[in-house]
Formats: sequence, C-alpha cells, structure tokens
Amino acid sequence: MTYTKLTIKINSNDKPPYFIGSQIRGAFGYALKNIVEEKGLDDNLYNKFFEQKDVIHQYRFDIRLGLSTYEFSFYLFEDACDEIYNCISAFHEMFTKIGLGKNHTTYKNFEIYLNKKRVYRNGDLEFFDDYTKRFKEPKYKKEIILRLETPLRIKKDGKFVLDENIELESILNSIYQRSLALQNKEFEKLPFKPKYKIKSKNIYFNDVKRFSSVQNTSMQLGGIMGEMWISDIDEQSFRLLKLGELIGVGKQTVFGLGKISIGAIK
Repeated sequence: MTYTKLTIKINSNDKPPYFIGSQIRGAFGYALKNIVEEKGLDDNLYNKFFEQKDVIHQYRFDIRLGLSTYEFSFYLFEDACDEIYNCISAFHEMFTKIGLGKNHTTYKNFEIYLNKKRVYRNGDLEFFDDYTKRFKEPKYKKEIILRLETPLRIKKDGKFVLDENIELESILNSIYQRSLALQNKEFEKLPFKPKYKIKSKNIYFNDVKRFSSVQNTSMQLGGIMGEMWISDIDEQSFRLLKLGELIGVGKQTVFGLGKISIGAIK
C-alpha cells in the first residue's frame, strides 16, 4: 500500500467547529474544482474525488474532534498519490480564496507538511519529487487497545451498529475490503479466521451531523466511538488493524470518520 500524507496547520486563534470534516472537505471540493478549471485539467480529477458514488475514494481526511485550532491531515493512496501537487494547489486556493465557515474566512498564514517535512510556508512552496511512502510491516503485539477516535459507521445485517454490539470481525473485514478497493482489486472474503479475546469494551454513540448545501438537508454522520481491550490477537489481525490506522475504517472516511489507533499493552 503506497500513500502520501499532508499535514496542514493554520496559524490563527480562530476556533474550528467540533467536527471539521464536512467543512474542510466541502471547501476543498470547491477549491479543487476551481483548480481544475484554471489549469485546464481533465474533469476526471474532480469527478474521481467528488462525483463518483458508491466507490472507495483514494483519499481521506484525518481529523481529531474538538480541537482549539485548525490542524488536520490528508492522505492520498495508490494512483491518487500522483495528484499531490494539484491537491496542494487546491488547499492553497481553499485557504486564500474560498475560505472556511459561513463567513468564508480566508487565511494566509498556514503551513503544509509532506510526510512530516514542511514544504509550504508564507507563500513559498519547496519543490519535491519524492512524495510516496509504503506501509511498513508493524512489530507484532498480542495485547492491544483499539481506540475509535472519530465516529465509526459500519453496518451489520444491513443496519449501522450503534452500540457495543460491534464485532472485531466487522472492523477487520472493512479494513480488508478497503485495502483491496484502494488497490483496484476485486472483492474477496477475509482470507483467514481472526483469533483474539475481548477483555473489555467501552463503546458509545456520538451523533455528528453535517448540512449539505447540494441536497439542502442535514445529513447524519454519527457513529460509535470508544475503545476495546483485546488480548491474544493473531498476527494477521494485528497487521490489518495497523493498516486501518492508515486507511481508515467503515463509511465516509473522506470526512475523517473511521479514524482508529492501536495502543500496545504487550
């Protein structure tokens, strides 16, 4: 799995909303459309990122909830990594011209980091040609804490799971299917039977909403959050969860949903 990571920080005292995912993705969409038109690029770039329905998009926003300042990351995966310069142009357009929030507040003082190296500050963009990284095999740990950092929207029997009935197999399968789709591979069942023990769960539902100006309606983005204490997990399942830290889990990861982290105990 190849990827590119941008981390963006706005140097301002403006406090962002509790959930910034819909705000920044919406503004990014307007900005990307402008960049496509201004540069005379193929419309497929915008369509691939925003117009295609019922597909796994090769990007996602990575956010945290309730921050006091604007700071977030943006991942590109596989083929989409080659759009890195266009995406940076779109973020510049987004901050300096499109703006954020109802007042379309614009910003000039912001920084962009590419795979942890600063490449943009005060209007200056450093040239780079090495921008992709590859997912590395993690060091195996048999006892972990799985944290659901942003709402996880995942279905079981056709309905979204809203409580502690979430099963680790559902999370693992979601990650596996996402990894296949991101690499343009065909669907296949999880090729192994996960082995583990759940020592404890602390799961709750966090209701998040967004307003869609296109559909002129409020849309539900709520999902489950919390943590699971897992022991005696097999190595394949552990590796898949670590991959999930990178690519996200469940529905609407483009908004920053389905962010997970793995903390090792043993």
